[in-house]
Amino acid sequence: MAFFGYKRRAALRLSTLKQFSCIESIKVVSVFCGISVGASILDSRLIPEKILFVSHGAEFGGGERSLQLLIEGLRGQKSPPLIALVVPAKGALSSWAESEGITTFVHNISESKAQDYLTLITCFFWWFAILAMFRPTVIHANDPSASRLLILPSRTLGIPMVCHFRFIQSQEYYRWVFKRLPLPNFFVTVSFDSRDKLEVLFTKRMRTIDLEVVHNAVDMGKFEPDLKAPDGARNFNVGIVANLQKVKGHEDFLKMAQLLLESNEPYAFHVVGTDLQRQGRLSKLQKMTKELEISNHVTFHGAVENVADAIKMLDIVVCPSHEEPFGRTVIEAMSSGKPVVAYAVGGIVEIISSGYDGILVDHGSISTLATSVSSLCHDKTEYLKVAERGHLKVAAEFSASTYVAKMTDIFNRAIREK
Repeated sequence: MAFFGYKRRAALRLSTLKQFSCIESIKVVSVFCGISVGASILDSRLIPEKILFVSHGAEFGGGERSLQLLIEGLRGQKSPPLIALVVPAKGALSSWAESEGITTFVHNISESKAQDYLTLITCFFWWFAILAMFRPTVIHANDPSASRLLILPSRTLGIPMVCHFRFIQSQEYYRWVFKRLPLPNFFVTVSFDSRDKLEVLFTKRMRTIDLEVVHNAVDMGKFEPDLKAPDGARNFNVGIVANLQKVKGHEDFLKMAQLLLESNEPYAFHVVGTDLQRQGRLSKLQKMTKELEISNHVTFHGAVENVADAIKMLDIVVCPSHEEPFGRTVIEAMSSGKPVVAYAVGGIVEIISSGYDGILVDHGSISTLATSVSSLCHDKTEYLKVAERGHLKVAAEFSASTYVAKMTDIFNRAIREK
């Protein structure tokens, strides 16, 4: 009975591929999408003919927004590649992709954790069928978990894979992901801090492959600068833009808010982001605002459709993360002309030059967060200097065009060296 059950599951999975059989005839329309990618940077580069992107997330977090930016940038070129996307479930990411005419498939990546060998075999053949039909020139896995059952079919068919580390997991996790499996052709991570930590975790095995650092980027056409100093006649709008994971430091943000409100000045605090992991974080943070007696001054906005608009309503963005592989919100705020006050952790120190284009404070120093925010709110000259320098820093070092060009080079190296 187990065998016949396996056959039924396999038939159901493979039937979803029928729509893919005509993939060669699908013409992906090149849409510029309003993105300032700078086509001239890539004109001289050979863009891979077909790219299969595999996401471990179905909703938009930082990693998914970086993936979206990369896909938009590639599709904005004069000779865009044919792109397909695999997601673990229907959600905001698949809705966006389908609205853009991108061929999208749903495959529950979590099944790669299953102990049921029949399920694992079914997953293997699902991937094999996808690759055999689409025949991508290169595969991009947006997280190591997205590569686990894909690596063997890709090696069998001679298709190179690039694996992205968006955040750092435990050594035990990576041992499980790559246990008895060949490694992807290239590993990419988002900061030098992350690279150093990964090299320690992977020890000698990591050093047998290429590990590249490509900083995240921002579409400056969407995050346009709004260089205006806060007006004391209205509220000082201070916000945190992040999913509600504990590591993002929302508790420190609320304690900082309490300190600032003790001055009886007109502060309003904004929490932008949702509980992607559904850990009950929203109710915990709302309860904390009542305990701190600041609930009338804090607005929880949840998930927002347009992050740029959410940042635009703020005067200052605070990033009190306890760990941060890079800090995508930091460059989005800087691009928007909003000064950033952040803990000096992880990849954030590779973005901000403290006191020049942002302010870094010692990790855990909530009082310094508060005094830094207060200082910027009350010194319009310094506020505007920091805001303008931050915008220029992003334009010079973290633009979408630079990001897409670097990733294209890595794709081409993976193809040449497979």
